[in-house]
Amino acid sequence: MVITALVVYVSVFICWLIILVQILITAVSGQANENLKTFGAALSQVIATGFRFLCFQSEEKPFPFSDWPQPKADNSHD
Repeated sequence: MVITALVVYVSVFICWLIILVQILITAVSGQANENLKTFGAALSQVIATGFRFLCFQSEEKPFPFSDWPQPKADNSHD
């Protein structure tokens, strides 16, 4: 539980960094970085899975006790 909480805490911090970098990249180039979008999607799954595990809503082991998640398909229409 402690390791999962630490992973979630660090993941949220990294997510904020991705947000800031994406804002800068978008402001300069006019479009978001696809690699950061993909990484951010997977990272958000790590955070969600970790919180579900910590709140006793799921028995599914979160990263790092399971594989890194594959990002779900993007259903947005940019």
